[in-house]
Amino acid sequence: MWFRGGPFGYFALSFTREHKLRLEAYIDTENRELNESLFDELYAARAAWEGELGYPLVWERLDNARACRIATYHDFWLPGNEAQADDAADWAAGSIVSTLRVLEQPLRRRAAELRKQAELNARAGSGTAG
Repeated sequence: MWFRGGPFGYFALSFTREHKLRLEAYIDTENRELNESLFDELYAARAAWEGELGYPLVWERLDNARACRIATYHDFWLPGNEAQADDAADWAAGSIVSTLRVLEQPLRRRAAELRKQAELNARAGSGTAG
């Protein structure tokens, strides 16, 4: 379920086939090169991002796809385990708040900058003025 989008792609919370709950920033500007540039810039500063968040992230460049993913995972297997469901809900709520607080504005800002630069480069390459 995606819950907040922007020029970078969107944030989503989902269940994986491996019985994990995943919170992700799914980077998809609809341009593979921009996605990879944005991902690579963030990845280069991963220690700072993870330090600010207080937990590790999983950096998935997804080289065989157009998009990239920055995620955190939580083990989750529900059948008959209400305590685990409560734990997963607490984890999701806390992770969503901290991830949005730390990553949302930098993702929005940098994706917008990269998109604008790509548009300017395309105009310059085609010889048309803005």
